[in-house]
Amino acid sequence: MVNLSTTRHIKELYAHINNGSDLILTTFVNPFSYYDLSQEMIKEIDYFFSDGILLTKLNNIFRANKIDRISFDSTSLAYPLFNFCEDKKLSIALVGATKKEINNFSQFIKNKFPLLDISFVSSGYIAKEEKDEVIARSLSSDILIVGMGFPFQEEFLLEVKKHYLESDQLKLAITCGGFFTQHQEKDYYPKLIDKFELRWLYRLIFTQHVRKKVITKYPHFILRYLYNALF
Repeated sequence: MVNLSTTRHIKELYAHINNGSDLILTTFVNPFSYYDLSQEMIKEIDYFFSDGILLTKLNNIFRANKIDRISFDSTSLAYPLFNFCEDKKLSIALVGATKKEINNFSQFIKNKFPLLDISFVSSGYIAKEEKDEVIARSLSSDILIVGMGFPFQEEFLLEVKKHYLESDQLKLAITCGGFFTQHQEKDYYPKLIDKFELRWLYRLIFTQHVRKKVITKYPHFILRYLYNALF
């Protein structure tokens, strides 16, 4: 089982951005991805946060390491991180979604955080001849946020790490799933949905691919997790 990180590790992330001298990788796991992480991902990625209530509750029932749900969304890590970057004058590279979506998101987030330094923006659909440049531009920023969906975003983090040199500026490379696509002109979740923590239900109702994955993967995940925990 993956060793999941919790709230205290957020402070470690911020401390590393301020004072660290190397690159750390961070991603989020849920029942869709938990058992599909490669051994290289488990070895090379530094922090795995639980992006979902079900995984969080199962972990806290069966494991001594108690965790909180921490997601890259407007209710959890995303906006505090953007605010931190704005305050500290840190540069951010954004890689993911389609060209139109990432450009729309860039404008959306700049409207919310006018002083945010977005140093580089790229679609997640990267041609082979463009990849080296995208990685190089990412390494020249303080923070890289990647939104390609699992496992492509995690694989991109690993590629960035392989190219990393001590002289590079990048301190944190972190995934965000569908955050770019979801935030085009306004926050994705209605305020009441956020207030009552019904984001999972909202996505289940309004997102077809989420419904499909819940039906096909959730039962298998629950059974496998219980078996591993009990036996």
